[in-house]
Amino acid sequence: MRRWPYIFGIVFIVFSVNAFSSSQSNQAPIHREEVVRLDADKKVVELYWAAPHKVNGKFPAIIYVHGVQDQSRPGAINLANAGVLRATADLGVFAAAMSMPGYGKSSGTADFCGRESQVALQSALKYLRL
Repeated sequence: MRRWPYIFGIVFIVFSVNAFSSSQSNQAPIHREEVVRLDADKKVVELYWAAPHKVNGKFPAIIYVHGVQDQSRPGAINLANAGVLRATADLGVFAAAMSMPGYGKSSGTADFCGRESQVALQSALKYLRL
């Protein structure tokens, strides 16, 4: 009689691990693009995105822009690796994250929300609308 809680616990853990591993394989894939900026043909914007599984029809969209980062300036890859894009896509929303100029693989000088950053965001929006 005292073994039932242990057996139930083991069965619960096995089912939980199985459910978690199968949900991981059904998650939206993360795509990486380098978008040419509107103001210069040699500057690029690093863009990560994930789309919902529903491919037909329209769905809402969001572009994540990272905050101020340390000296390594990894950019939008932190949002992609943290699962933000997949979690948003699983909710039925097209999710994108862009690296601002001077961060990640985006070219240009870091001006955090200045003119360079605004042109980079406009370039990402134009690319995603296509």
